[in-house]
Amino acid sequence: MIFLNRWKEWFIEKEWRMTLLVAFVITIMTLMLFSPFLGYNDIMNAADVLTQYQYAIGWAQRVATGHEELSLWYQGEHLGGPGGTIGHAIYLQPQRILLYLLLPLNLIVIYDVIFFLIFGGISAYLYMRIIGIGRFSSFFSALIFIYSTEHISLINAGHMLKIDTIMVFPLVMLFFEKGFQEKKLFYFLMAGFALGFQFLQHHWQISYYTCLTVALYFFGRAYFVYREGRDWKLVGRLWLYSAVMVVVFFGIASLNFLSINQWAKQSERGDGMSYRDATSWSEPPEELLAYFNPYYFGISRPNYKDPGKIDVFYWGRMPFTQTGDYLGII
Repeated sequence: MIFLNRWKEWFIEKEWRMTLLVAFVITIMTLMLFSPFLGYNDIMNAADVLTQYQYAIGWAQRVATGHEELSLWYQGEHLGGPGGTIGHAIYLQPQRILLYLLLPLNLIVIYDVIFFLIFGGISAYLYMRIIGIGRFSSFFSALIFIYSTEHISLINAGHMLKIDTIMVFPLVMLFFEKGFQEKKLFYFLMAGFALGFQFLQHHWQISYYTCLTVALYFFGRAYFVYREGRDWKLVGRLWLYSAVMVVVFFGIASLNFLSINQWAKQSERGDGMSYRDATSWSEPPEELLAYFNPYYFGISRPNYKDPGKIDVFYWGRMPFTQTGDYLGII
């Protein structure tokens, strides 16, 4: 009875009713956007999905359905690899277990991305709201974030896990900012869990960028908190709360560290890379033009798709690219 009363109070609040409406609209829009990929016999035609990710998803599905035991060695593409390196501890992610139990293998990948796009959109909307942005502007900002060319075009390259990782970023910032506003440890703990959840999506480069962003955000917010009240004791408490957040994050991320270290001995990148190789996909300055004309430098490789379906192949300085950069949503 108490639960029902609290639910009623929560739903009556206009802010939460609007949030539910936004969540519904984003869900419908995302399903409509991806409707061509939702056929029962369809599969994503993206290189990394077909050659790598699909093996890992199949293994995880067999584990979730009890057809295979969770082992330290995952039998996948090539000779396999340590179990923890396939991308996530599935027992900490109920949404993926649900997908594995309900959907055929070929649809799990695309519905996983759909879930995280909706998740990222709702989180982005809530973050914009708590920093004082109006409802329509927050909604539009969420759409720009999840449907931006930079993010959506990652599907063409098969970088689904990168999309998933990026979509957790607003949740991290939501809890982190809420912690500064409320000055409560709970929100910093939740930010730590969000950082850990992001790390488990298996694109550690994005997690690294997120950690840099959180660090810069902390120094900026701590400075303004100090300016508001000249209270060093309060700032010290925020430092302590943030330290707890980092401990929680590393505690969750450590689930993968042992496997990562084991895998590094077999990976072609385990012995390090040359500066040239490591920076080969850094964006050349002239390609900033692509933010205004997304196909100026072309996209994709000549051997990737039917040449008749590609107007201009990529001719820039990177080895190749299958993603597009563009400022805006149109």
